[in-house]
Amino acid sequence: AHRALQEENVRLKAMAHLAESNAGTTTPIISSFGSSPYGTFRIGAGSAEGVIHGALVLSERGYALGHVTDAGVHTALVSEILAPGKTIAALVAPLDAPGIPTRFTGSGRGNAYGQVPRDIIVSKGDIVTSGEADGRPIGIVGNVESEPANAYSTVFIRSPQNISSLRYVFVLSNILF
Repeated sequence: AHRALQEENVRLKAMAHLAESNAGTTTPIISSFGSSPYGTFRIGAGSAEGVIHGALVLSERGYALGHVTDAGVHTALVSEILAPGKTIAALVAPLDAPGIPTRFTGSGRGNAYGQVPRDIIVSKGDIVTSGEADGRPIGIVGNVESEPANAYSTVFIRSPQNISSLRYVFVLSNILF
């Protein structure tokens, strides 16, 4: 019990850091990511707490997870940015190089894939950001697959933290999706 409280305290401190530089609300996740095949989850704050339709939702590390699609009085439904079949325009940012524009297709649970020209160097760990998420990071490169016969390399991205283990999110009140 003591260790669980310590872990929760660390997570809430990370959320407090987000709140120092952003207007918004820290709220618990009240349904699991795995409970919906549609790439949605419920949070424990709604319109009474300032959560509005379209608000951007961040992980404790500041990665964009999704946006509010339905705000009730004290709960809200969030649609994942990397939900199965969803596409998002993004930039893969290799070290010391301009971002490489591509579209990623969500696989769910914080995973997605996209293609870049084969001669572009993309490495595991590169940050992926999106203008559709206010320029915030949406994931990191987890793997790159390239075949000599193909003109493109497939880039797989993932959330840097296990989405299934998230207990809290931060809902921005001034940035809409």
